[in-house]
Amino acid sequence: MVCSCDRNSGPVWCCVLRSHQQPSGLNVSKGGQLIDGFAYPFASIGIVLLFTEMLICSHVVESSTHEELFQSHGHTSHIIYLQKAGTVTDQSFGSFAAFASNKKNHSVVITSRRKPVDVRFEAKTVIATFTSLFGFVLQFVGLRSMHWSATVAQLGVMITMAILRCFIRRDLAKTPKTEEIPTGFELD
Repeated sequence: MVCSCDRNSGPVWCCVLRSHQQPSGLNVSKGGQLIDGFAYPFASIGIVLLFTEMLICSHVVESSTHEELFQSHGHTSHIIYLQKAGTVTDQSFGSFAAFASNKKNHSVVITSRRKPVDVRFEAKTVIATFTSLFGFVLQFVGLRSMHWSATVAQLGVMITMAILRCFIRRDLAKTPKTEEIPTGFELD
């Protein structure tokens, strides 16, 4: 489960209220017993560790790439992706040209390439991996020990965020216009 502060503030506060505060008239228990004292700290520390892991990984990706900006001045630009013919395992693929959507303004093209491998980035990636694993286990144990409503609130926020991501990225799944080109003459 990947979490961040902005989208998880609701479940975090739900966890706080369900584990630390017992409002009058609201009997919050799990299996007839009070919730363990470690439940909320484990869940919240797990959420913070997972958020930290996401920050470290995004820093590594951003810092290990080099972006170049190409701009056409006064010309109409079209982006064409070329696929060379080839065979992968038992599947053969022909040569194709895929044309980017004409709806977008292609006067500016940004390319991104990897920088040479740096030991610092590898170390940060290993640290982020172990932080993620430790945070996931802590969050899981904490949520497992809490009242069911905290886990359901967490699940509800994650489903909401998945739906929002699908809605925001709905145009990325459109099939581009393609045209088969002769094999061996892709660049002609």
